[in-house]
Amino acid sequence: EGYSTDLVTSHGLSFIQRYKDKPFCLYLAHECPHYPYQGPNDPADRTVGKPEPILGRRKDRTAAYKEMMESMDTSIDRIVRKINSLGLEKETFIFFCSDNGPTGPGSNGPLKGKKGSLWEGGHRVPGIAYWPSKIRPGTVTNETALTMDLLPTLASLAGLSPPTTLKLDGVDLLPLMVGEKPLSERSLFWRFKNDCAIRKGPWKLINGESQSLFHLDDDISETTNIIRKEQERGKSLEQELMNWSRKISVGIERQS
Repeated sequence: EGYSTDLVTSHGLSFIQRYKDKPFCLYLAHECPHYPYQGPNDPADRTVGKPEPILGRRKDRTAAYKEMMESMDTSIDRIVRKINSLGLEKETFIFFCSDNGPTGPGSNGPLKGKKGSLWEGGHRVPGIAYWPSKIRPGTVTNETALTMDLLPTLASLAGLSPPTTLKLDGVDLLPLMVGEKPLSERSLFWRFKNDCAIRKGPWKLINGESQSLFHLDDDISETTNIIRKEQERGKSLEQELMNWSRKISVGIERQS
């Protein structure tokens, strides 16, 4: 029993201690700040065999959200300190990110939308890499990466190559993070229910109930739809998006 963030962290610390003398890969997925919104000192909203309020019993959800974020931040600090205390920091790669933008109480700053949307606020999240012996401290990049890039990156770290028959959607990020080499240009795609989006460089097209085109370098908040002004570019991106949609639909049909 206990606060799930603390329990997950304790498991991670035990895992590191157990395998400190061997190569290891630890995937640590904290529930914070996912609802129900409750801080570490609140009574449990979820108990075995009893119905739970989806968002939690707390009325001050913004304050609860803040407590959850602080708890997760403290837990990540405990993990990093454990690595450092064992003298493993020079040979350990740590990567932190989220799988989507915030929900109701969370803040996106200037970004539009939240979790479950194709706006930047729905999927644009922090990505932080820590490897003191390889990554120059304070390095910042504006390159766009996705969580699907983590598989080829981790495989590269382990000295593994994917089978030649397997085409991965992601790319190895090590040359970017260690060598500070820019990524090759690529088109990135998102889909949520019946809506989909494509980004190519600074250009982003969203196909939903209507069609929207944005230049993110000039309009990170996605406030000005320039589809009428950039019709040819919009058509080109739409064609690429439709080709991608057909390709993944075939894959879904084969799996089913």
